[in-house]
Amino acid sequence: MIRVGVVLTFVALSVSPHAQVTPPTIHTADDSVTCAVTDVPCRDWLQFRQGVVGPYQSFAVATHQGHATVILSEPSVSRADFLPLVDATFSGTVINRSYRRWTTGLDGWLEDLVLDVRLPDTRTVPVISGHDLAAWKAPA
Repeated sequence: MIRVGVVLTFVALSVSPHAQVTPPTIHTADDSVTCAVTDVPCRDWLQFRQGVVGPYQSFAVATHQGHATVILSEPSVSRADFLPLVDATFSGTVINRSYRRWTTGLDGWLEDLVLDVRLPDTRTVPVISGHDLAAWKAPA
């Protein structure tokens, strides 16, 4: 479910804990990117990019038991300037971070920062966002 806001954009990704995943990897439409079945942040990123294939600066959150995937799509500042801000924002809860590229055209790409973040608190807060102003719950 994609939530587009006037000022901020939220994308809610949901993954059923009972979903059956049979292939060892998940492929994109162009087969240039694959994710191991056990790489949840990569799978969340693929789901985001398959829904938002073009240039789009936003962020998305997918929650899982005890952790969340946070996708910061196409950050506009350099890695050297952006990563300290990300580290300060998540204050030691980042389990893993990676830059992932989505191929566009013959030789272009979109680059996103994908974080696997530990959720020490299970509380959520109601959020209203998106083009339809739908309500959903985000990590507190």
